Amino acid sequence: LIPENRDQAKAIKATVIHPKDAARLLQFVWKHRNDSVHAAYACMIFHVLFYFGFRRNEILGLKKTNINLIEGYVDISGVWDKENSTYRTETKNKGSKRKENGFSKKNINRI
Repeated sequence: LIPENRDQAKAIKATVIHPKDAARLLQFVWKHRNDSVHAAYACMIFHVLFYFGFRRNEILGLKKTNINLIEGYVDISGVWDKENSTYRTETKNKGSKRKENGFSKKNINRI
């Protein structure tokens, strides 16, 4: 895939976390979720990243209206632009605008 913005086409080697390490991380943030508001946010963000695979700027750009617990989906319709401290309806590429299904009773209770 080639992004519409050619500057983003540079190859980046991703560091992938091992599933056992991911499980330990999720257990840790879950255990400490009530320690502070920051720990609670970390718990929420890591669980959303793990279950849905969202990018950081997609999570930061979520609005309440993007999350439908009844029908079980999250609608990615924009992102938070950290550089300019603003919300953008423009995503990395056309495929980034999507509705992610995946809420199960278990996942909702964890998040």
